[in-house]
Amino acid sequence: MMSLYVHIPFCHRICTYCDFVKEVVNPGKIDRYLKALNTEFKLIKHQLSDVKTVFIGGGTPSSLSVADLTKLLQTIGETVDLMSLDEFTIECNPEDITSDMVKRLKSSGVTRVSLGVQSFNDQHLAFLNRTHRLKDIKRAVQMLKTHQISQISVDMMFGLVGQTMTELDADIDALLGLNVDHISYYSLIVEPGTKLHTLIEKGAVRLIDETLETRMFERVIDRLTLAGYKQYEVSNFAKDDAVCLHNLRIWRDQ
Repeated sequence: MMSLYVHIPFCHRICTYCDFVKEVVNPGKIDRYLKALNTEFKLIKHQLSDVKTVFIGGGTPSSLSVADLTKLLQTIGETVDLMSLDEFTIECNPEDITSDMVKRLKSSGVTRVSLGVQSFNDQHLAFLNRTHRLKDIKRAVQMLKTHQISQISVDMMFGLVGQTMTELDADIDALLGLNVDHISYYSLIVEPGTKLHTLIEKGAVRLIDETLETRMFERVIDRLTLAGYKQYEVSNFAKDDAVCLHNLRIWRDQ
């Protein structure tokens, strides 16, 4: 096993568009889940000797308290050779980032944080049921850099309900101002079972037309490329050629 994915199925709130396996934070369930993960790690420890990358995703891993996050990171550290890892990534929401959390991530060997931003527009964030705002994003990025976690990826979305090209450009302006080394930019996808799907089925909201969505994707590519990012996969952009090759190798191995 070359790559390890650890799923944390808990969130403070459920996003309008999300169809991943998740539920609202429940302290009792978190405790049982982390104990079950610890047991599973012990059972498969012999399979983890050659792991080169670890990715903690969700859900929202940063919805865990620092104490619970510490338990999870200790479990991983006891079963994976952290010194031999090429990359150790965790997904976080900007509003969850605190100094104590970042210190714990850094001391536990985490090398990369993927921030779920999606948009910088308060109206769109509210519709998506996201709780962060621009100030939270800037604060989170600065805090990560201050504590020397310089590998930062930002997840963004375009084609949002009612989004205009002007709003997209404003998002890209704010994004480029963060000066992060990696960006994932996805189109909004409607998945069955989500609140977004229900709203569309009821006729309460409408998606933008495909022509505008295509123009938006072209704008994303053009502006990120002009800013020095290289598109190495459909939705992924990085500043460094080595990062592009590294991530492509990881996906190939998986």
